[in-house]
Amino acid sequence: MLGVARPGRLPSRPYSAAAAASSCIAFRYANCMAQLVTRVDDRLLAEVDALVDEGVAATRSDAVRLGLVALVERHRRQQTGIAIVDGYRRHPQYEEELAGLDDATRALVEEEPW
Repeated sequence: MLGVARPGRLPSRPYSAAAAASSCIAFRYANCMAQLVTRVDDRLLAEVDALVDEGVAATRSDAVRLGLVALVERHRRQQTGIAIVDGYRRHPQYEEELAGLDDATRALVEEEPW
């Protein structure tokens, strides 16, 4: 659809469906995703660039995004672990609750076809 005006607007230049899709993606990134800016030292930048060169991350931004996801996930798991430990401290298991579990576990393992 080269050179067709969008409803209510005059075409400033010819555009194609691909150009329209591209500008839509850029619009969504610019308006729907937060942008973080940070500084890193040369050593860390070199390591990030190496990750990109090795294909671990597609771009520097992708590497930062992956790192942030890993940090948030690690913190979430740590908080879950703390909550579990706290629960066992408040309500510890007693011997009568644990009685027979070793035998039951052995029986389950013995049933496995490995």
